[in-house]
Amino acid sequence: MSGIQCSTAAQTRQRVEAVIASFDNPNHKRMLEVWLKHWWGEVMYDLPAVMATVTDDIAYRWYGTDQIGDGMDQQSADLARTMYQSMFDAKLMPGGPFDNEHWAFGAKGLTLEALFIGLFPGSMLKGKSAQPDPEQRYLVQFPMMVSTPFDCDNWLMKAEIMYAGAPLNIVPADAQTVQRLLGHNL
Repeated sequence: MSGIQCSTAAQTRQRVEAVIASFDNPNHKRMLEVWLKHWWGEVMYDLPAVMATVTDDIAYRWYGTDQIGDGMDQQSADLARTMYQSMFDAKLMPGGPFDNEHWAFGAKGLTLEALFIGLFPGSMLKGKSAQPDPEQRYLVQFPMMVSTPFDCDNWLMKAEIMYAGAPLNIVPADAQTVQRLLGHNL
């Protein structure tokens, strides 16, 4: 995987679990536990686990770079279920490893800033001087900030609002590398 140095999803999970264990604030601890269950469900392609962490009116918004995917603004659990299933069917990575993470917590939610790894088809990558092969999948390393408001009465995520930065690295993906990063075959 020339050009990208990153953690595996299991290593990322261990760091998040260490943050959870360090908390004194039970509300912040609970938010991050729910967030971790959601993210790990994305990593493992576990649709029931993902959906068990969100409200019926969950909002997903994707802003920022136009180089990786189109913007997104949708709101409902049914749309989220369809979105995740289509990503799983396409063997993409709605959840993947991240590094250099920074967390912030408030009374009604959390934010995460990190350097993420995603798996995208070449057809979603834009703005490069050499257009990627639309049939090839690529690992993309990019900075992103994610805001996650919570319904703290039910301990469910109300939204995932993602602000992505321009890609730092884009490399062709192979099945062995993706398996190593996620810990399972796609």
